[in-house]
Amino acid sequence: MGKVLIIAHRGASAYEPENTLRSVKKALELGADMVEVDVRASRDGHIVVMHDAVVDRTTNGKGYVKDMTLKELKKLDAGLEEPIPTLQEVAELVRGKAQLVVEIKVPEIEGKVLRIIKENELDRQTLITSFHHPILKRVKELNPNIRTGAIVASRPIKAAQLALDATPMPCFQSMSTLTPKWWKRLTDMI
Repeated sequence: MGKVLIIAHRGASAYEPENTLRSVKKALELGADMVEVDVRASRDGHIVVMHDAVVDRTTNGKGYVKDMTLKELKKLDAGLEEPIPTLQEVAELVRGKAQLVVEIKVPEIEGKVLRIIKENELDRQTLITSFHHPILKRVKELNPNIRTGAIVASRPIKAAQLALDATPMPCFQSMSTLTPKWWKRLTDMI
C-alpha cells in the first residue's frame, strides 16, 4: 500500500485566504504533498485561481469572474491584501516543491490550462480534476498522458461511462458516495 498523501485544499485554506499565493506558500511550508486550486477564465482569457463563479464571497468585489479582466481581478483583495493569483503564478510557486491539483470549474479553458502546465514542466506533477466529466474527456484528448480525477458528489454514478470518458482517478466529495458496491463496479471497468 502506498503513502497517504496530504492535499492542501485551496492551498492551506484553514490558515490563509483560500486560493491565494499566500495559502499555497503556507501549504508548502506545512509540507503538503499536493496543492489543490480551482481555475476559471477572466473576460480577457487569463486563467485565474478562484473557486466561485462570482468574486463576492472571497474578495472585496462583486460580480462574475468571467465578466472581469485580469487587471480588474488583480485590483481586488482576496484576503489579507492578497490579489487573486493566476494559474501561472501558482505553477511557478509549486514547481519542484509539490504536486499540483487543478480543478477546472468551467469548460473551454482546458487547452490554456494544459499549456500553462506544460510550459512550467508540471505534466508529471499535475492532476486535473472536475465535477464536469466532459471537461476531463477533453483534457485527455489534448494530453492523453496527464492524470485526471473525476470529482463525484452523489449517486447514481455511471461508473462505466466515467471510466471510458476520461480514464480518471475518482475523487469523492463525500464518503457517503463511495460504497463497496460502487467501488467494485468502477474498478472492474478500469
